[in-house]
Amino acid sequence: MGSKRGMFLSALARSIEGGAAPCPMCGKGNLRLRYVADPMSRVGYLDAWCDNCFKGVHVSRASVPDGMRFTPFGDCGEGDVPNCTTVN
Repeated sequence: MGSKRGMFLSALARSIEGGAAPCPMCGKGNLRLRYVADPMSRVGYLDAWCDNCFKGVHVSRASVPDGMRFTPFGDCGEGDVPNCTTVN
C-alpha cells in the first residue's frame, strides 16, 4: 500500500486494533473515526480523519468490529464529521 490512501488505511487499522495512531499525512494528531451501520447486521460505512490536518478517508462498506461504538443509519447529525480533504 504505497498510495496515500493505503498509508492512511494502514494507520487506521493500527488505530482500530490499538486505540490510537498518528496521522500518516502530518504525523500529528490522532485518527478519529465514525462507523455508521445497520444495528442488526453491523455493516455500513466508515469515515476516518485526522484531528490536526483534517485529511481523511471514506470506506463505503465496512463491518463494525465487536465492541466498537457506531451510529445507526438515520441517526447521523450534521457536523458529526468535520469537512475533510479526502486522501486518494
